[in-house]
Amino acid sequence: MKKIAFLFVIFITSLNLVGQNEDLKHRIGLNAGSSIWGTTTNTLVHGSLVKKAKALPVPVISYTYEVAQDLTFGVTASHQLFAFELFPIDTLSNIVDIKINRLNCAFKTNYYFINKSNFDLYMGAKLGGSFWFGNISFKTLYDYIVRISPPLIEDVVIKNIVPSNVKFVSFFFSGQLNVGFDYYFIKNVGINAELAIGAPYWAATGLTFRL
Repeated sequence: MKKIAFLFVIFITSLNLVGQNEDLKHRIGLNAGSSIWGTTTNTLVHGSLVKKAKALPVPVISYTYEVAQDLTFGVTASHQLFAFELFPIDTLSNIVDIKINRLNCAFKTNYYFINKSNFDLYMGAKLGGSFWFGNISFKTLYDYIVRISPPLIEDVVIKNIVPSNVKFVSFFFSGQLNVGFDYYFIKNVGINAELAIGAPYWAATGLTFRL
């Protein structure tokens, strides 16, 4: 931990020295956020079928370039993991574990209402897409479906399926409107916080770096 802290101090100091001799047009953000899907999963998705449900925080990385004094353009990416554990339907069936990932990538732009050396306030928008992907052990899911399906479905469909590991991928377009601020406690490093409407999060906070 001491070595990591020492390296972090050296990194921050080097950023500050670099920024003293040039315009700071590049911004890098490292945030963690909370999504509507994640909040719903952690608070509401429990019941007679679902034994456990959890969603991890949303790590977000972003890069923007200042094209004008009050305007930036860039890109952003985030990831979120959802995990579900279903109750076995009876003593002979297995627990079903389902894991789902959401990877969001988008273009972003921010307009700054306040853009001072140590504080800025902005409104922005993102446009991109979300890839939902995951895998399910079809052996346990097969066992689960057999015990809850009507006989006709079991005879016609399920008996013709070979147990395997199923992977799935789906893509959806996504957009977001956000408002946020940066406060720089040294010239190149500050804290960031955002509130947003849309995917992939409704609130996020973290660090921002100017280069």
